[in-house]
Amino acid sequence: MKRLIPILFVLFSCLSGYSQNTLSVIAVNTQWPDSVLVNTTSTFIATLQNDSTGVYADDITLFFGKDSGVLTTVIDSVNLGINTILASDTSSFAITHTFASAKYAPGNNVVVIWPVNGGGESGDTLELNVYVIYPSDLPKVNLLDHITAYPNPFQGDLTIKSLLSEKEINYNLYNTAGALVKSGFVDQSTVDLSSLAKGVYSLEVYTKNAKASMVLIKD
Repeated sequence: MKRLIPILFVLFSCLSGYSQNTLSVIAVNTQWPDSVLVNTTSTFIATLQNDSTGVYADDITLFFGKDSGVLTTVIDSVNLGINTILASDTSSFAITHTFASAKYAPGNNVVVIWPVNGGGESGDTLELNVYVIYPSDLPKVNLLDHITAYPNPFQGDLTIKSLLSEKEINYNLYNTAGALVKSGFVDQSTVDLSSLAKGVYSLEVYTKNAKASMVLIKD
């Protein structure tokens, strides 16, 4: 799967027009993933900066939103408790975030993070690009345990059947020279191979996540 280069930038405009102390998320360390399996939990360090000339002493909550490109939907929040950050100074916090299947769709998700303190002031936002991948159980499945090809040896017709619910299971049939002599879908249960020369063949069955092969003999 193509891995995306993480996009990491700060939008230098406040979400709200408050004149009170505000915070900015100015950095997230490299532990933030550029791709992740759904329902995986990641821990990263977020560095917040006090943008004002006064001491920040208030409750901090980080909000997570998924940017669909049309609107931003808040999907999670993490409360960091009451903290003090000196004027124009920074403070770093360890954050744990789960890419829950109920909140993230597979594919490219732009995650927006912004801080809001206990007084209601909103800080600047930071966006991170993360590619969410849905896991599949098929790589753990031995296809040969669920697919049959008979008779073997065969003479004319070969029957290929699958016990899996996976719809897109394909096959390739190769001769001993490695040349492809036949291909199709496993749901095409009977294949006419009467035109093939006698000999040994390799039947490869595969999905987008798994692959296996077996030896067949043409009498």
